[in-house]
Amino acid sequence: MHIAICDDNVADRHQTERLLGRQAQSRKRDDDGIYIDSYGNIAAIMPFPQLYDIFFIDMVQSECDGLELARRLLSAGAHGYFVLCCSSIDYASLAREQNFESDRIRFLAKPILVAELTAVLDELVPLTQIREERIELRGLRQSDTLYVTPDEILWAQSDAHNTTVILTQGRKMMVAGEAYRLYLSVEENPLFSPINDHTFINLAHMKTISLFHISMEDGTKFRVSPYFTTAIKKQKKELEELGL
Repeated sequence: MHIAICDDNVADRHQTERLLGRQAQSRKRDDDGIYIDSYGNIAAIMPFPQLYDIFFIDMVQSECDGLELARRLLSAGAHGYFVLCCSSIDYASLAREQNFESDRIRFLAKPILVAELTAVLDELVPLTQIREERIELRGLRQSDTLYVTPDEILWAQSDAHNTTVILTQGRKMMVAGEAYRLYLSVEENPLFSPINDHTFINLAHMKTISLFHISMEDGTKFRVSPYFTTAIKKQKKELEELGL
């Protein structure tokens, strides 16, 4: 399990490192461990959001506060849990004021008490061990690689050289290569189906289907042949019978 600390107060950051280091030792197992990385600024942590299972965050002297950093990390593809450490900023109150809710955010008061830190980790560590399927999307630049869950993909379509992948939350990514190569990595997942030689969709995000057209949740409309329409309707019915 990997934990990131992002705190722009040097003394607080070092104290959190020490407390988590002791937790890592007490929770050490033969088959796994807890690895801790520490960051003092936003630019340093933003390139690696997918690496971490838990983030401990408090930013009070930077361009954005800890709650905003959590938003940015979530938008950048972070799949971990966030512990916002409340010092001069009461993140719990701030989140309520901004109507920001997420089941992946917890709050911890500073100075951090050992008993409260233990309780947070007792809750979150088991959750991080439930590994969801991840799909690797390699962007046109190596630094653009993104790891997403199947449900985050709406559809993908290739042109002569690259593939456009449409994701939830209005995100879009350009992936090198043709769509069929990406489809090979998800074809065993029953949610995905090709609709022509260069496009596949996630049936969970399909809005309507007719004899010649399919519309998606994002408003995109595809023209399809009756052959694919028949196959997709059958696949959709099987998913509904399975409760998917």
